[in-house]
Amino acid sequence: MPIIQKSKTFAASENVSNLLSGEFFEFLPYNGLVEIGLCVSAAQVLVDIITGSDVIAKDARPLVKSTAPVYPDDFTFFDIVAAGERIVIAARETAAATPTMLYTVRISPV
Repeated sequence: MPIIQKSKTFAASENVSNLLSGEFFEFLPYNGLVEIGLCVSAAQVLVDIITGSDVIAKDARPLVKSTAPVYPDDFTFFDIVAAGERIVIAARETAAATPTMLYTVRISPV
């Protein structure tokens, strides 16, 4: 089961079009269950999550905590994604702060 585990520190009012851009599993090579956990150090970050043509979340607020997401409790977003579809996690900082987001994407073949 592939896992992408990363962090991102935002500049004030920064927008990121896809946190997974350039990752090996940005485009799924096989059908899979995608589970996403997002934790951020301050509440000013909003995220959009899109898998293929499915909008999973729009302007969602990640969990506010300073640790990496804990499985399964912090994995609040999931979808079955077809081979070749793209996983997009767009994020934007909405205040003049510099929060850090820790995020994990788990992919299980189905």
